[in-house]
Amino acid sequence: MTKGERDCLAGLEFKNYLNEYLTERDTPVENLEEIIAISSGEDFSIDETVLERLEEAQSRGSFTDNFYQRTLDTGPDIIRRILTESMKKHDPDALVAPTGSCPPEPLPSAEDIDYDCENTPSRTLLGNISGYPEVSVPIGFTSDGLPISVLFLGQAFCEPTLFGLAYLTSR
Repeated sequence: MTKGERDCLAGLEFKNYLNEYLTERDTPVENLEEIIAISSGEDFSIDETVLERLEEAQSRGSFTDNFYQRTLDTGPDIIRRILTESMKKHDPDALVAPTGSCPPEPLPSAEDIDYDCENTPSRTLLGNISGYPEVSVPIGFTSDGLPISVLFLGQAFCEPTLFGLAYLTSR
């Protein structure tokens, strides 16, 4: 799956789940389109990048789109098969990776705000898509004092092992 396809799925899910959430609650807005309209107004200040991402999500389709349905039908099985084969072959207690693909972006007050990061898919996608258990544990801080974490992903029903690893890591 390409980055564009991942972004398309994420935007589609964000838009549709947000709209569903808003219609089920007593809120001043009913959908993403209204949020964008308010955020684009002169009386409201929003980061331009955030507004662009909202507008991009708004342009996405619905849960009935063929691409989305095809991905739901095949994606989880493919990811589970790949993870299961790899774990059987190498027999790890868990897969370990940084939770995020980049450290947190420096705070605006940081002296050195030279930040360049090729944002790749979050490692949490493997657990989200496969349904396999995972746990993320804080492991320290960047030089700016922002938190960083590590992710443990395991096979089905290995939660006790993951909790043990998380406990040992957090000590």
